[in-house]
Amino acid sequence: DREIAMPAPEDSLLRELMQTFKTEATDHLQTLNQTLLRLERQPEEAEHQELLKTAFRAAHSLKGAARAVSMEDVESLAHDMESVLQQARNTHLLLNAGVCDVLYDTLDAIEQLLAGQSIDLDNLRARLAGVGAESGNAASPESSQAIEEPAESPSPDRTAVTVGEETIRVAVDKLDDLMAQAGELIVSKISAEQRLIEM
Repeated sequence: DREIAMPAPEDSLLRELMQTFKTEATDHLQTLNQTLLRLERQPEEAEHQELLKTAFRAAHSLKGAARAVSMEDVESLAHDMESVLQQARNTHLLLNAGVCDVLYDTLDAIEQLLAGQSIDLDNLRARLAGVGAESGNAASPESSQAIEEPAESPSPDRTAVTVGEETIRVAVDKLDDLMAQAGELIVSKISAEQRLIEM
């Protein structure tokens, strides 16, 4: 009789976790791609702000999910994209064709990383860091003043979260911790399901 090697439970769990992550990441990438296409058409201000919020949430969620499965390259690109979108929200950075091209290239790079391909991250991250530095892309002093927070507002590392008609301010690092804990809950859920199957 031949012995059949059974995969270790840890290997099975890791494969299932990665599959869950890739499915979630694909959804976030699709949301980002569709949202950028609409933003590039320069919609009305109200729609523009709502689209920016949607894109920012997708990038932030992708970053947290990548961190949960230790995909550091995907996490770093999602973080850089999140920074660009945050800049667009806070300073009215113009998401013109040039800026969007860099963001589209970032989405393509993340897809390649998910497929197991190797890419030149340094060049892409340098392009992302340079977004908004070109003349005329950043908001003018007048527009920056118009959206500047009151002196008593918390530090810039806090994000406003609207609940109904009320607004609370949450430190960004706390949101990052929450996303990381959500990823750990996914791991625990899959692990519990695996143990149930084994039983």
